[in-house]
Amino acid sequence: MEPLASPEAGRNLAPTAFTSPEVFELEQRQIFAKSWIHVADLDDVPAPGSFIAAQIGRTPVVILRDRDGVLRGFVNACRHRGAQLVEGKGTCDKQIKCSYHAWSYALDGALVGVPYRDQFAHCAHELDAMSLVPVRVGTCGPLIFACLDADAPPLAEWLGDLPGAIAHAHGWKLGYELHYELAANWKLFVENANDGYHVQFVHDILTDAIVMDPNVTRTTLEPHGAHTWAQINPNYVPPDRDIADARIRFGSIFPNLIPGPNLSALCFSSRCLKCFLNVGASGSISTMSIAPYGHACAHAVQPVQVDSLITTSLRSSSNLIESYAHGSMQRWSVHVRHV
Repeated sequence: MEPLASPEAGRNLAPTAFTSPEVFELEQRQIFAKSWIHVADLDDVPAPGSFIAAQIGRTPVVILRDRDGVLRGFVNACRHRGAQLVEGKGTCDKQIKCSYHAWSYALDGALVGVPYRDQFAHCAHELDAMSLVPVRVGTCGPLIFACLDADAPPLAEWLGDLPGAIAHAHGWKLGYELHYELAANWKLFVENANDGYHVQFVHDILTDAIVMDPNVTRTTLEPHGAHTWAQINPNYVPPDRDIADARIRFGSIFPNLIPGPNLSALCFSSRCLKCFLNVGASGSISTMSIAPYGHACAHAVQPVQVDSLITTSLRSSSNLIESYAHGSMQRWSVHVRHV
């Protein structure tokens, strides 16, 4: 692999950082395997026995509720031959059974069933320790996160001020999900989410709705993310709402979650957008998943208008990112960053 050096201040990473398979493999081990990743929503696992299959990078995981309703996570692989145990989401009764050799596991991960167990007498002591490999799980609002690394910081530390920012989302329901395939490396998507320079040129509705004044816009860098609070144009604030409290939050949680914008501040409706990136099997194709949450609001415009705003804005971003990907991958390019 060609050595990568840290770029000078105000310069982009070298093109190979976005195209090299070796870099992508390193990112899987050093970033995704050591980060808290959004893997599911509370609505996906509403009751004991509920499960959903997910990915952390390219590692399959399963998130479930055990018989007592406790939220748990495991690597989604049988300890016998590594076959994937579940797909999609659904409900299991008392155990998870591998479809290959019918090894079965209790919902707490313990190995409870091995057909012809006597034929494994030579390693009987090992079977007792062959529970599913656990992964760390935690929640924030309606979101479920998981982490493969036992030494990673606690979820609360990883998320920074996000729990407080979406505390009002308690009880909100998922509206729908949209999925876009992007011909772009995942880092370009994340960079775009933290780029406020393009908003006034690409997203017309946001330019009108937000006060583009650096004196009232506050950006905070955190160890594992960044976010910006901006003021809403007073023309969008109902007369019974305090203008000073009408703000909108943009940001990202490293490596691949975009929790925002919070459209409730615009008083279109109480909806909060979640944007999540699946990195896929290679570094050149990514899948962007969009999921708004919400509930009824006294000042709400019809949800279809909000959804139109979301899809229009994100379609613009998707097209922009792919265009950016084409140009930024060229070795002749000199990329000067806005600071």
